Amino acid sequence: MRIFLLLSLIVSLLAVKETTGEQLQVSVGSSNGLPTLSKADLVIVYSTTSSRLPLVHASRPARRGIRTIIALESASEAARLNKLYNASYGKEHSEIYISWPDAGTGDDANIPTHATRSSSNSKSPPSSLHPLHRLGHRWAIAPLLAHQLLTAQATSTTSDPSSPSSSSPSSSSTSSTPSSSSSIDPTMPEIDSSDYANTTTSSTTTTTATTTSETANPPPPPVPPPPYRWMLVARDDTLWLPHHVVQLLSPYDSAAAAAVSDHLIDFNGAVLLAPSPAAAVCLPCGMNLTALMGRRRPPRMPLSSCPVCRPAAGCEFRFDLCDGLAGGPLCASKRFLGSGDRCAPSWVAGGGGVAMSEMLLRYLDQAAWTSCVTDALSSISGERSLGRCLWRSGFGFTHPAAGLAGEQHCNPFSSRHMLFGNPLMRQEIFGAQADKLLTPAYAASEAAAAAKATTTAAAQTGSAGGAAAVAAAAESSVAAAAVAAASTRIRPPATAAAEPCDAECLEWLSRRAVSVHLDVPYTEASGGGGGDKDVITAAAVMEQAAQRVAGMD
Repeated sequence: MRIFLLLSLIVSLLAVKETTGEQLQVSVGSSNGLPTLSKADLVIVYSTTSSRLPLVHASRPARRGIRTIIALESASEAARLNKLYNASYGKEHSEIYISWPDAGTGDDANIPTHATRSSSNSKSPPSSLHPLHRLGHRWAIAPLLAHQLLTAQATSTTSDPSSPSSSSPSSSSTSSTPSSSSSIDPTMPEIDSSDYANTTTSSTTTTTATTTSETANPPPPPVPPPPYRWMLVARDDTLWLPHHVVQLLSPYDSAAAAAVSDHLIDFNGAVLLAPSPAAAVCLPCGMNLTALMGRRRPPRMPLSSCPVCRPAAGCEFRFDLCDGLAGGPLCASKRFLGSGDRCAPSWVAGGGGVAMSEMLLRYLDQAAWTSCVTDALSSISGERSLGRCLWRSGFGFTHPAAGLAGEQHCNPFSSRHMLFGNPLMRQEIFGAQADKLLTPAYAASEAAAAAKATTTAAAQTGSAGGAAAVAAAAESSVAAAAVAAASTRIRPPATAAAEPCDAECLEWLSRRAVSVHLDVPYTEASGGGGGDKDVITAAAVMEQAAQRVAGMD
């Protein structure tokens, strides 16, 4: 017995020795026989307005060869652009335009009844909605519309190989009415296409009965590959770095449902946490934490959940982080803290973006998703709607913890090691010129938001609504703060930040950051109709940066 225990101890020590110096990383998941991830497996989805479209077009050099779905507010404008750019650009930009009306406009003639309740019964009248909130519904619904379109195109091409290329969108691609898709049970086993590989008869003496049985019950056809593997969703002024995106997502199992981002926001009942150190998230499946867990007092980490991240796992981490107590600097309210498995959802920072796997989009029911988005309060952003509806659908965000995986920092929420919309990389990619050109727009936007919040609060407090009016004023103030919060933009000097990033840190970021946010304010001019000189100026900055990103490949 003593010999057995001694041998066990030796084996354990050897294992610790081997793993102590091991890099913390995500294990490579099963790809179900799919080839190595490439830019061709990505799809980018932008939601914008006609007046801000130059920002999206300016990013073309960086996303060349990547299919891009652009959601506008007008079906007729989407149809016009499909006709125009298919003829002029074709495969060079691979752009398809779809549409969904602005929130609160009443333009719901082609939207199912269940999707109009927010517009007709919204607590915020259409005229009071911030331009960013008016396109919030479109931003949250566009990923499912894009998935529906790409799946339909792939199915059409597979069923009729002689049909024209699916790169030309049909009239359905510009429709604002989503068709309902049946829900897929996440617990169902995956179908491996290798199960249906063609086989040959091993013997010429097969009986007639066997032949008849095989003829009557032929094997199912091979499962076609997915129309894409990852969908990148961000604002129209976000620039993706595709080569870094491929580098980040290659180790992930694209056949698993996942929404990946490390730049998340929370409202804890008192303040807006941006970026949030208490986000209800999971670490990637297979994250190696051996070096950290060997410490006497290991840091509190989100759970590494496999195969998918569920809300309960994220809430468990937050509950543990706050010691189950509300009122602290992070967990200010019981609603935010939750009860261990139920808590308030986190959402993606504006402009940071999120990578959603094709399998995740396949699980989401379009009718239920549309109802979730449009039934919410109109005065919230699309990012917040997406986080809320993912939560209700049973999914949480997966945090890549890049700084932890690269042995740069023991805190997975280190703001200087964020890969999605890191303000430090914004300065590196766009340069100081961006801040210089857009500073007047920033000042005007923040002044307008502050004045509007003050006016709304004063009017609501003095009305006869009593407590309800005060609550509405508070909600309006939070919404205004969310709009004005520059979560992806830092003010100079950068060295005054809580976590300054030295030359080594910047060099590490420059090789890994997946998105940068130019942060062009949403104003009445740029969100409504007509031209906007700020958008034109910003588009020129975006195009120069996109050309530099294209040269990184």
